[in-house]
Amino acid sequence: IRKRGYGIELRGPEDAKRKIVGNLMADKLDVQQFLETIEMNIKGKNEAPEKIFGVVSRGKLLKAEKVLFQMKEKYGLSLSDSAYIALVVHLTFAIERIQLGEMINMNEEELADLKRTKEFELALALAKALEDAFHVKIPEAEAGYITMHLRSANKSFKIDYRAEDIELDTALRTKKLIDFISQKTGMNLTSNHSLYEGLIAHLEPAIIRIKEKMSVHNPLTEQVKKDYFLLYMAIEEGVETFFPEIRFPDEEIAFIVLHFGSALEMSKQKVDISALVICSSGIGSSKMLASRLKKELPEIASFEISSLMELKTKNTGAYDIIVSTVPIPYENIDCVTVSPLLDTEDVKQIKHQLTRKIPLILRKKRMAPKKPEPFPDMLQIAREIGHYSAGIQQILSHFTV
Repeated sequence: IRKRGYGIELRGPEDAKRKIVGNLMADKLDVQQFLETIEMNIKGKNEAPEKIFGVVSRGKLLKAEKVLFQMKEKYGLSLSDSAYIALVVHLTFAIERIQLGEMINMNEEELADLKRTKEFELALALAKALEDAFHVKIPEAEAGYITMHLRSANKSFKIDYRAEDIELDTALRTKKLIDFISQKTGMNLTSNHSLYEGLIAHLEPAIIRIKEKMSVHNPLTEQVKKDYFLLYMAIEEGVETFFPEIRFPDEEIAFIVLHFGSALEMSKQKVDISALVICSSGIGSSKMLASRLKKELPEIASFEISSLMELKTKNTGAYDIIVSTVPIPYENIDCVTVSPLLDTEDVKQIKHQLTRKIPLILRKKRMAPKKPEPFPDMLQIAREIGHYSAGIQQILSHFTV
């Protein structure tokens, strides 16, 4: 509503107001800003009284973050950095609205559906902890709202992947999608367990996000459509075939394309990727970064550590990827700038850079002189076959249906 001499007023249901304001704040508040707010508290400085974006007070944000962190540790809740920040912001904003007397409504049928989910129990525990921290009464509909956020939170891959937590239906459809793309591309990806796990970790929360009409931001969508046009079309057809009741937006399809894109390129040839790690302060933080890279990106086979000063003496073209903790002052050096602690967003950035450069890396590897393959030890292969055969017999002799 726009009135002269009055300004602009936003009218609509409470859940829509929360969604628009919460999403705006979560989009604008990056990991660095968020950590700076938390750091101020850690270093014993006074809580800054000003409000973040004129909406949420820093003090309440810190209190809500502390509650969520304790719940995360207690229940083993696993969230990506961006999902964690979004949840803290949404919880803080919800508390502010409750304190202003603005309650959220939810129809009984929708609430009953949410009560049947495994996240509802956690949402109730989180609501109780927030009640104690902020001295407010949180109604059941608010717990339903928290459940929706927990269900749509993008889980961090490999930490939270548990077979018993996966919806069987999603698992079967995912396998069918992998089989479909394998047939379309002529490359067998059905035994690529890393691709399957990555897709499951992405698809489960993505389906919930779409059902709850929660938007997702993917800055790479247009680039992915351009770089992987045919694969994008195949995956669009695949999700329409195997998830007919869900309309996947372009952003979600682009994320799925990136999973398949790197798996397809890597499966064409066994690739050992070499990386150059650069840090202004030299060896200490470079070693820290290199060890984090080894853990997060096992496809990087070899690392060389260099200071910024030594960089001009290096043949940068000899490395497949260059990762630096500081901006590089030289032109024509294609590198990824990351934090020495290598957060989730940094890992995504490096993976995207590798996906983009894979055709170039493969070309370079193909041109390199090949070492002759050693002749297989036939006696050892025969021993292994005997070992497997004995194992199979032992299992089947104790197995009845």
